[in-house]
Order: sequence, then structure tokens, then C-alpha cells
Amino acid sequence: MSMVTEDRRLKGIDMDVSLNRRAFLKNSLAGALLAASPTLYAKTLISDAQGQQGWFAAQGDKAHGFGYGGLTHPAADRNAVHEFDGLSGFRGHGGAQHPLEKHRIFLFGRRPSTESIEIDLNSGKVVNRIQATKDRHFFGHGAFSADGRYLFTTEADLKNNVGKIGIRDAHSFQHLGEYDSYGVGPHQLMLMPDNKQLVIANGGILTRPESGRKKLNLDTMQSNLALVDIENGSQNEQVTVTEPKASIRHLDVSNDGTIAFGMQVQREACGHDRIVPLTASYHAKTGLQMFAQPEMVLQQMDDYVGSVAVNSESRLAGFTSPHGDIVGFWHIDTGEFSGYHALQDVCGIVNQAASGEFAITNSFGMVRMLDAMNLNEKLAQRKHLPGMKWDNHMVAIHS
Repeated sequence: MSMVTEDRRLKGIDMDVSLNRRAFLKNSLAGALLAASPTLYAKTLISDAQGQQGWFAAQGDKAHGFGYGGLTHPAADRNAVHEFDGLSGFRGHGGAQHPLEKHRIFLFGRRPSTESIEIDLNSGKVVNRIQATKDRHFFGHGAFSADGRYLFTTEADLKNNVGKIGIRDAHSFQHLGEYDSYGVGPHQLMLMPDNKQLVIANGGILTRPESGRKKLNLDTMQSNLALVDIENGSQNEQVTVTEPKASIRHLDVSNDGTIAFGMQVQREACGHDRIVPLTASYHAKTGLQMFAQPEMVLQQMDDYVGSVAVNSESRLAGFTSPHGDIVGFWHIDTGEFSGYHALQDVCGIVNQAASGEFAITNSFGMVRMLDAMNLNEKLAQRKHLPGMKWDNHMVAIHS
């Protein structure tokens, strides 16, 4: 496997760990990326979700309205790109595709939100709205059971200030019950490859709707990864990291069950100024592995990972940092740093397994495609859709 080494990708960058953001970007690929001429794509709706590949994301802003959008193409012709978009009525966050009924895409609300939506890929339109139950709100992420019968969502229990996993019928959306998330502030969750467990990133931070995004428990916060049995809601494992102020927020899972996860350090509560690892992997057989090097990349990421994606073939995980304008890549088995890609305000990343690529996006409507084996950008596939202000996360579309 050909892999871009740290030295090759960081050539010409001052290795002083006190390097500031502006100097880093000046000496990186960012200038070339942002100066390139964009390619514009006409806006069309999908006529048939069958045989389509691509991705989906929340997008928009207060001024123009919050919504969703995505790009798809027939499996046999990746040049026949279709764009679709619509308004959601709320700021969306993460999403999920139904595992069997591939035309069904879900967008989950956050900040906080009591609403999520279903979108039909055949029309690009909203077809259902899902409401949170009393004294609950959504935390922006959801996942399906392997048979497609159940929808699981991360939620807040506003009475008891703890995390819950809401369980709904994936067709009627009837609320069937809930499990403990085994933490506070559950954020991203995914179904494990054994189809028997959910892995949940409990960020550990308490917030309340009446106080907005104010963090209410930084002195006592406790973050963890919880592996929960989907049949009975029992906790099978819990994983924590050494830094108590590192909030585990986002994750992805390889096909062998290795979990790659990213953190957001609450620096104001740390009591020190040491560089803290933001990226890590965990497997039940091999344990926890923190990616502590290179420090200059971790410093550039500025205590913040916004999204995570894993390619199971290359064993690489990408971790975006919109605060640092960079995507860093590490090997999930060895912990070796494999390279980076600079893009202003980059946050979205998704593994496109069928084509062996990572797709990344930013809030300026830019899209980049990177070869998942060697991290080289496929320049011919650059896109710029200036009307799309891509939000934090992307969902791969397979049909």
C-alpha cells in the first residue's frame, strides 16, 4: 500500500510547535487549494435513487435558511453529477441512510432541536418530520438497526440531565422506548459491525435549552465511549481517555470493529497548556491507542475535531478541524500519522468505499476528493457550489 509519509506532506513547514495558524497555512497546500478555479455544477433533482452513489449533508445559514443537499452520480458514470437540495426549517447536523430502503435519508436536528426529518432521494423532498418526546431533545445524530426496523437517536433527558438513546419504529416513527447512553451529552452513535451493539460518544458536557450553548459542568465533566447492547440496553464496555477535559464527540467504525474517534478539548477548564491528543482508536482486542504525534498537527487542530471517517481498506481515518483548516489522517492500527489536507473551515468528511475515496467539504461550498490509499487529491473532481454552505457532517449514499 502506497502511503504519503509525514515528511513528504509536511515538507517546507516550520516544525516549531509554536507555529501559528497563519504561518502553517502559508506554508501548506491551502493557498493552492483556495486559489484554484472552481467547477460549477447545474442543480438537478435525482430522478432515480437506484444505482446512485454520492453523499448528503446539512447546509445553509440563518440568512438564507437552513436545509440539506448532496451530490450523487450513477455508479457507472461518475461524471454525470446531480445536485439536490431543500429547506429543513432547522439547522441539521448528522444524518443516516436507511440500510435497506436506500432512498430514505434522515437528517437530525441539534443546538438543541426537537425535530428531525426524512428525505426521499427520488424527489429530494422532505416526506416526514419526527418530533422529540416530552422533556427530550435531539443531539444531532442517529443510526438504524441492521434490519432497518429501528431508529436510534442520541437525546437529552431534561429532567435528570443525563443522556438517553431514543428508540423508534423506523416506519411509523412511534416512540418505542429508550436506553441510557451511560453518560452526559451523548453525541454521535453508530451501529457496530456485529449488528448487536451501538457505540456512543458521550461528550460529558451538560447544556440546557434555556441557557443555549453554555457549558454547565466543566468542573465535573466525564466523557466516554459506551458500547451498548441493542437488545436490552445494557452497557458492555466503557472507554475513557486520560485528559478529563477532552470531550469525545465524533467517531467512525471500520469493518473489523475498530473505532476511530475525535475529541474537543475544553481548554478553559484544563488548568494547563499542554498539547492534548485529539484523535484515537479503540478495538476490544487491542485496546485504546491515542494518536499523540505529530504535535505540530495537533496544535494546528486547535483542540477541536469536527468529524471522523474511516476507510477500512487503507486503514486510514481522517479527522477534520475547522478551527485549524486541516484534515489529519492517521493509521488506525499503527497510530502512524499519514498526512494532511488543508482546506479553509473544513469539517465534513465521509468515506466513499465504492470508489476508494474520502470526500471533504467546507462552509464555502467546496468539495475535495482524496484517494483513500495514498491521500492524493483527485484534482479533476474538485467542485465548488457557492450556494451550499456545507455543515459539519456528511453521509455516504449507496444504492
